[in-house]
Amino acid sequence: MSLIIIRKSRHGGVSLPDYPSLPPGPIETPPLPEKVVIPLCGGCKALARRGENVLCGQKIGDTEDFGATPTHASLSGEVSGAIKLIDPLSNSPRDALVITSDGNDEQTEYKAQDPATLSPEDIINLIREAGVGGEPPAHTRLSLQGKKIDSVIINACCCQPYLKSNTMLMLEYGEEVFSGINIINKVLSPETIYIAIGHGSYDVIEYLERLVKSSDVKNIKIALLDNKQSAPSGKGIINTILGRGVTSDQTAADAGAALFDAAEAKAVHDAVINGKPFIQKIITVAGSVRNPKNLMVRLGTPLSHIIDYCGGIRGDADEVVINGLMAGIPIYNPDLPLAGWMHSIIIEKSAPAREYDCIRCGRCIEACPAHLSPTLLAAYSRAGRYDECREAYIESCFECGACAYVCPARIPLLQYIKIARAELVRRKANK
Repeated sequence: MSLIIIRKSRHGGVSLPDYPSLPPGPIETPPLPEKVVIPLCGGCKALARRGENVLCGQKIGDTEDFGATPTHASLSGEVSGAIKLIDPLSNSPRDALVITSDGNDEQTEYKAQDPATLSPEDIINLIREAGVGGEPPAHTRLSLQGKKIDSVIINACCCQPYLKSNTMLMLEYGEEVFSGINIINKVLSPETIYIAIGHGSYDVIEYLERLVKSSDVKNIKIALLDNKQSAPSGKGIINTILGRGVTSDQTAADAGAALFDAAEAKAVHDAVINGKPFIQKIITVAGSVRNPKNLMVRLGTPLSHIIDYCGGIRGDADEVVINGLMAGIPIYNPDLPLAGWMHSIIIEKSAPAREYDCIRCGRCIEACPAHLSPTLLAAYSRAGRYDECREAYIESCFECGACAYVCPARIPLLQYIKIARAELVRRKANK
């Protein structure tokens, strides 16, 4: 097989007009904030008390649940408070610790490791101990007893308008990403590892070709995807690259695949090779902001601090959206802390809230990569007919946002779908 393979979306997705690109330049690191707010992962108990001094990288929360991850301090200072905040991803309350910086950024002691001397079980435990997150966490995707993984997909696409964080990550930290890929390869031993890149990222492709040719791992292929938005998201990328459908009640592992973001591969390198926990990440700040940038930011940093570093909001823009324009989440609290699942901050002028009647144009059906009828699901959800949503395969939705983006009636299709899915999850938990 050739080094580069080309894959096109089999169904759905949206071709978007060009959005302004960020100016060329290195990833910047903003000054440390005066304080960070660190949410404790689900089920974590606080290991640090109010008034206690902690070091950057120190574990401050942990749980006996293997499926969850510990939590670490992202700067050194004093634990100045314990609060509850609403997690915008799950819309549920979460305990959090407030750390006020001492200005020293004193690091805890990190222990480097040689992956060649480690067993797969040792590697998995190191990754969990470092708090490498994701949904589900990275270490759980590496510990799939009884399931054969023949394909690993490293998603290095920027699959939303404006986003450049993955592009810059590959250009500036490509060797670390490849080191993480080598570690994943050791644990899973797949037949093929695909690095998914979008068309147009020619500088990244050229750099990746050199890294692949020089790598000790010889089963790596570069998968060049088309530029349809939503194509490289969630389970859809498995169908795009491997031609395998993943049903609503299946995981990627059921299709013989393991999916990781490029940033997760770098975090795996940091955890195993350097012994560093997951306390910072690269994000894109773009849209109606005076100085769009790609930044390396400590977790727990208030979003307002990040936006201020980029010169503040430009013009009459009034909406902060996390994780892209299509499937992103509007944020109404500018002091919300940066979380590990966030990859972008987009500033926009909010659109009119008026919702019109569906005109039966079928655009949402054409755009849906999961072959669903979003307008039907929204109608069921609005009427509270949640069981019929399940019968219409709502659990197969990738939540990519393509349907809502193309809807000429401005129906918030994705929001209706999320409401119904949340209700179905609640009912299942109460049984």
